[in-house]
Amino acid sequence: MTSQGKKIVVFGGASAPEPYPSLAYKIGTFLAMHRYITITGGGPGMMREVNKAAKEHGGASWGICIQHRAEEIILDYFTYHEIHTRFDERNDRLLSFGDAFIVLPGGLGTIVEALQITQRKKFHEIDPETPLLFVGDFYKKLSHVFEDMQKDGFITDPLTDLYQFVYNVEDIQRIFDHYFSQ
Repeated sequence: MTSQGKKIVVFGGASAPEPYPSLAYKIGTFLAMHRYITITGGGPGMMREVNKAAKEHGGASWGICIQHRAEEIILDYFTYHEIHTRFDERNDRLLSFGDAFIVLPGGLGTIVEALQITQRKKFHEIDPETPLLFVGDFYKKLSHVFEDMQKDGFITDPLTDLYQFVYNVEDIQRIFDHYFSQ
């Protein structure tokens, strides 16, 4: 498989201090330059930086937006967009598009989205081999929570096989090259 037409859903905070917006922009640039379709929740913060970079670098840039942030939506950064009234509807739509997922640091919405992907991979609603990439160490504590859940008997199978931590676009490239070449 080639990268062309593969849909990469990127999650990240609606507000974020540096260096995170710069990192989001770099990831959007990477996705556009490798001809991936970039998809975010369409909001401000890191989502906007990912979409802005993808669009500015000639890539397909989709925003699957939520109505309660309508005043913050900037359509200039999208080549395609949808607006949903409910968070769960928007999330279902985002997850249905993903050929792979990238998770940047963020707040409650971002962690809910990442947990939904993890759960759906665990129950094979999303192929367990689908890349779920956490950028940086922001969510490292989450892997410790998962390990404690298994150790304490709340889950039987390790969840650590369902996601990976990456630290730069070269890591993302390596994982995507391997996954999409299968």
